[in-house]
Amino acid sequence: MDEESAGGPGTATITRPARVVLVEDHPAVREQLTALLRAAGLDVVAVAGDLRGGHDAVRTARPEVAVVDNRLPDGRGIDLCALLAREAPEVALIVHSGAVTDAETERALALGVAAVVPKSLRGSELLAAVRHAAGRSRP
Repeated sequence: MDEESAGGPGTATITRPARVVLVEDHPAVREQLTALLRAAGLDVVAVAGDLRGGHDAVRTARPEVAVVDNRLPDGRGIDLCALLAREAPEVALIVHSGAVTDAETERALALGVAAVVPKSLRGSELLAAVRHAAGRSRP
């Protein structure tokens, strides 16, 4: 699911964890989520604290999954997802937020966002969504 293999018959299988970009403006939450994702065996390749930095990080790193907070200091995460859906359609997008309206959830899903996940202390819903999205984004 979150591994990729290479090689033909008779060759060793090479696996790597799914690559994730995290866009979250609160430093403590960003650190906690980065630790959570890494502890689950995912490769957090970039983090950003705002919409512009998240856009640049996804365009540069080209991860399998981008986890995007919906409330960022310079805009809405759903707007970033709309942009990324056009520019990097191979990247699975997850909106992760403490406050997302029903209309925003509908818009996000219509854009092709893989999941809209509420923030929680345990993070199990986020991990499940990232693992599922990483599996969907693989060729």
